[in-house]
Amino acid sequence: MHLLSNSLLPRHNTSEEEVFVKQLETSCDTSLHVATNGSGPLITPLVYSTILSDRTGHDVWLKLETANLSGSFKDRGIFKSAELGYAQHGPETHLIAASGGNAGLAAATAAKRLGVRCTVVVPKRTEDKVVRKLQELGAQVENQTADVLDDADMLARTMAALDPKGVYIHPFESWHTALGHSSIVEEIRDQLLRAGVPNGRPDVVTCSVGGGGLIRGIIHGINTMISQHPTFGSPKPKLIACQDFGAHSFGASFNRWLLDPDAATTSDGNTVVSLSAITSQATSLGAKTCSAAALSAAVAYSQSDISSSATPAPHLSTVIVDDAISASACWQFKRDHHIEVEMACGAALSPIYLNKRILDRVLAYGTLPNGAATSKTHERQTIVVVVCGGSKVDGDMLARYESDYGEADADWRVMIDGQDV
Repeated sequence: MHLLSNSLLPRHNTSEEEVFVKQLETSCDTSLHVATNGSGPLITPLVYSTILSDRTGHDVWLKLETANLSGSFKDRGIFKSAELGYAQHGPETHLIAASGGNAGLAAATAAKRLGVRCTVVVPKRTEDKVVRKLQELGAQVENQTADVLDDADMLARTMAALDPKGVYIHPFESWHTALGHSSIVEEIRDQLLRAGVPNGRPDVVTCSVGGGGLIRGIIHGINTMISQHPTFGSPKPKLIACQDFGAHSFGASFNRWLLDPDAATTSDGNTVVSLSAITSQATSLGAKTCSAAALSAAVAYSQSDISSSATPAPHLSTVIVDDAISASACWQFKRDHHIEVEMACGAALSPIYLNKRILDRVLAYGTLPNGAATSKTHERQTIVVVVCGGSKVDGDMLARYESDYGEADADWRVMIDGQDV
């Protein structure tokens, strides 16, 4: 058994935490998934949370992407793209990424494992601790030129185009990156099967969405699993796509289609809503324009031939919350499980911590056009929360979240499927 970090271990010996540790140990027995040149990501733990199950009345499982080597889910997709670059250029490969956080750390981690060069272009205002982490991993950091991430992206693309061995790594757009993220679905199925969950199928998967690479990968993974094991899609797992206001291009885009499909669709596909600026503190969600491919995949996945549905998208709901709600979920998650996650991850936890206001509503069969929840009741659900992790967090930050926001609820904004609730 190999635990990646003592930070995964609870620090107090309550019965709840002892169970949590045993689940971590069992899950971590799977050890490394070795990909090309040993660069592949870990098979991350899936653990049952008694605390959150008791809170919600459902069976809540935590897919701990915090256990990846760089600290977030980004390893899955970025490692896949890095491996493809290595297959083309070998030891002379030069990975070039633009990121002020998790994607850059994943690229630097992949480069270190492959033994190749890495340059990460970050915006000028990137946190010093992130720059230090990148440098400690051996990456060259360019942080003097780009004012915002869009500028960093342009510079990284130019650098890659001028380097014959340069491989540009985009945080979310590449199909290969999404394909790497899709590996999470097979892991979840295998782990739930071992836990005795019928067909290894979650009823619900909740995840954070930034540019859309992760949710595109999850959708591809589910569709692939259904094609191989049809019972996995009986019915299809419900996806809850979570964002913060001010970093919600995906949610705004999906909701525009949901509320007026004709107006939001062109001959080239579904139109993406671009934000004028990122105003959320959850900067890891900060794509002003999400992936059009991810949006199209989400729209296709969401639909159903069940004409009685109260919504045209019974298989996918969007949840957009104020930063305060995501921040509150982060400190409560640390309190409950002694794992630190950043605000972008808190978005995926918000339906669980605001279960009465968010989760119960989403689990209704749908919402009516006026936003009122249907009265259909549900049996106990198997819910998997993708705890995507993140590098932009520390104990002092979580203490501020607790002080500033408490158990945020009524005073803060929540939007579900385009309707304020």
